[in-house]
Amino acid sequence: MRGRAPRRNAGYAAAVALPAWHAPTSAAVAVIIVLCALGCASILFLMHRLRRSNAARAAAEAQLCMLREERRALTETRLVGIVKTRDLVIVWTNEAFAAMFGYEARELVGKPTRILYPSDAAHADFHDKAMAAIARGEVFRDEREHLLKDGRRGWFRVSCTRPAPGADEQLAMFVDVTERRATLTALRASEERLRRIFETMTEGLVLQDRDGGIVDANPAAIEILGVSRDQLFGKTSHDPNWGAIHADGTPYPGDEHPAMVTLRTGRSQRQQIMGLRAAGHGVRWLSINSTPIPDDREGTPAAVVSTFFDVTELRASYERIRELAQRLEVVRAEERRDVALSLHEGIAQDLFAAKLGVANLLHRIDRDPAHARAGEEVLRAVDKCMDDLRQIANELHPVAIAHQSLAQILSRHADEFGRASGLAIDVAELTPLPRLDEPVRLILFRAAQEVLINVARHASARRVQIVLRADDRKVSVEISDDGIGIHDAALEKPGSLGLVAIRERLGGLRGGFSIRRGEPRGTTATMYVPHDGRRG
Repeated sequence: MRGRAPRRNAGYAAAVALPAWHAPTSAAVAVIIVLCALGCASILFLMHRLRRSNAARAAAEAQLCMLREERRALTETRLVGIVKTRDLVIVWTNEAFAAMFGYEARELVGKPTRILYPSDAAHADFHDKAMAAIARGEVFRDEREHLLKDGRRGWFRVSCTRPAPGADEQLAMFVDVTERRATLTALRASEERLRRIFETMTEGLVLQDRDGGIVDANPAAIEILGVSRDQLFGKTSHDPNWGAIHADGTPYPGDEHPAMVTLRTGRSQRQQIMGLRAAGHGVRWLSINSTPIPDDREGTPAAVVSTFFDVTELRASYERIRELAQRLEVVRAEERRDVALSLHEGIAQDLFAAKLGVANLLHRIDRDPAHARAGEEVLRAVDKCMDDLRQIANELHPVAIAHQSLAQILSRHADEFGRASGLAIDVAELTPLPRLDEPVRLILFRAAQEVLINVARHASARRVQIVLRADDRKVSVEISDDGIGIHDAALEKPGSLGLVAIRERLGGLRGGFSIRRGEPRGTTATMYVPHDGRRG
């Protein structure tokens, strides 16, 4: 028995050596672990909720602060007046509202709203309309005239509603628009004045955009141009139906129209003459001015305004006067020629005969030195008289004009004038000139003579170039100098530098005259007359 006991004890010991928690207690341990995890999760969830609650509370507090600041800013602003009323009595205003009407806030509290209106009717009208809108759940908005404390009136933009649904009070916001309305009223009055001027002016007015298209025109323009409003709008200067011509009858391309020049250069054009061919009405002549409307962003014209008036009758009268002036010029030229001929063939011959007589007398008298000196002085005096007489006769009517060409006459005059003025003058005939009548040669010579005088007086030039050329339609004379250049102000004066006579003389021949400043210096004057194409 003692031998078995150790085996039982050994088995028991082996059983005791096994872990006590191995199989019987593993489920309990798992439960404990799950409970611990749930506890941790609960703690984390509670901490998350606490954080969210704190964040929400902080956000709510921030929003509340913002609302308070907005409310304070709204009530303290000087831009928006706020007033609260109950039963047509003011119960509260901000300082801005009181200041708008010339009061202090304490002066208005308890006062009837009627004191803010110019009349009972205005007060009742506002109240009825505002309450009707509020009753519909709307915000009443309007611009109204109100009465200020000092008796003046002002205009306000008003928004009126209830501060809360069901409240027995009304809350209104006022914005002073008196100055804006005054500005708008003045602007409307100005626009009305401009509209009346635009519609009643007898001068035509056309507005063209930057592309040259007509976008507006007054009634006078439509009448002068002889087209309907629909036909005129959108039309450009390049439209061939204008049939535009220059004063001399040559075509007037669209690019050269005053409005297009102004759009291209940004410079105004003044008193430009243009003829428009109208079917069945001949040519209608216009005097045109164009002015740019600048684009502040780009610095180039955004549009151009052209004004014009009909000068057809004036031009016809002017043409009659010009014809009379031309006839007078012919008569004067003939008289001057007759006087020059009389001087040359009459008095000059008499002086020459007197010179011969004095010379013969000197041969017959004794050789007394005193008598010889006296005779020589008489001869010198006679020679001087003859020279002066020839000069006067030539100035009255150049002798060479009757039998020399224009190029020969100008070359001779250039030599004489160059010696007297110190100018180096070159004359070049680039193309053979046609045969010109004596009156035409004389007018071109006189014009060139006048230009050279102006160069010598005003240009501070050293050299002058005279170029003669001809094409199938006209003969032109171009005179260029290397002087300081004509001033822009002088170019805009029709009679500047005494050249108006040149324009008139050439105009009488259906010719023309222009003058332009050179680059970088100098001036070029160009004159032309039409011809019949005969060469000689």
